[in-house]
Amino acid sequence: FSYEGITIRNVDLFFAIVNCETGDYDIQYWGSTGIKIINCTNGAIEYSVAHMKDTGILIEDSAYITLHYNTVHDCFTGVRAVKSQFVLLDNNNFGWNDWVGINMTETDRCTIMDNSIVSVPDYGLICLHDTSTFIKGNNITSTYLGDEQFANIGIYSYASWNIAIWGVDIYACEIGIDMRSTNGSWLWESTISNCTEYGIYLGDGTINVTVVDNYIGPNEGSNAYDSGDGNFWDELYSEIGNYWSDYSGTGYYYIPGPAGSIDHFPNGFNPGANNNTITTTTSTTTNIGTTTETLPTNTTTVTDNGEFQLLISVVSIALSVTILVVVALICKSSKAA
Repeated sequence: FSYEGITIRNVDLFFAIVNCETGDYDIQYWGSTGIKIINCTNGAIEYSVAHMKDTGILIEDSAYITLHYNTVHDCFTGVRAVKSQFVLLDNNNFGWNDWVGINMTETDRCTIMDNSIVSVPDYGLICLHDTSTFIKGNNITSTYLGDEQFANIGIYSYASWNIAIWGVDIYACEIGIDMRSTNGSWLWESTISNCTEYGIYLGDGTINVTVVDNYIGPNEGSNAYDSGDGNFWDELYSEIGNYWSDYSGTGYYYIPGPAGSIDHFPNGFNPGANNNTITTTTSTTTNIGTTTETLPTNTTTVTDNGEFQLLISVVSIALSVTILVVVALICKSSKAA
């Protein structure tokens, strides 16, 4: 336990920091860093703990750095990556950090996958001037202290390009996903609920963002808002829209905001069923992401598409075996004759 923990600079050979703990005993952590990686390539930080620091883990001017199964809590900033490439944050826990769980600034082609980012008063994840950040399978929740809930943004993107957000679960924030001046990005197969202001907010300067196959709502404020330009809330070719907790069941779903955006293929769903059931208004069977839906105006159980394909494969194999057996019997009968 010290003002500065572990610092590694100017190393281009593989290194690993494993099962280490760095932190301070009191709250006088301003300016301190738990683990600092500067101008390094091919390193890993695994199964380690950083707490009571200004920044838990700092990665700067580095490439191919992996953070795997770490815990960073009670810092001002959990993890900060600056001017770095191919950083992987995988299966880490970031909780009770005072400002932000993960801060990605001027990074390129980084992956943030399957992390838990909980109880962050201001931001769960920030992308500032980032390029091609892939955000997958993260769980982000806001802070509750008794009856008090802090304002919180789950994922905030500013002046970034090609941000891909897939399969995230954002719960009880002020704004679930907030994009400003962001270009050419995707959001799909995610769940955003119980937000006090907006589920998804696409602000000024946000263009060419596609939002499809998400469960949006219920949220205390508006499920969505769009003041950008040229954003898409459905996928025309495959006729895939989103699932809205407040969808009436007929017609299009109009996105609030001056952009005048429309989801042309919306669906309703039952929020109380944890997205295990859906309500559809189409009479044809349609595959949407990992779900299969059938029958008009009725409720049907969602079936995992992978299991369905596996079942078809097993049946196909069984039929093939049966056909081979029948052919063998016919050949044997012909020889006997």
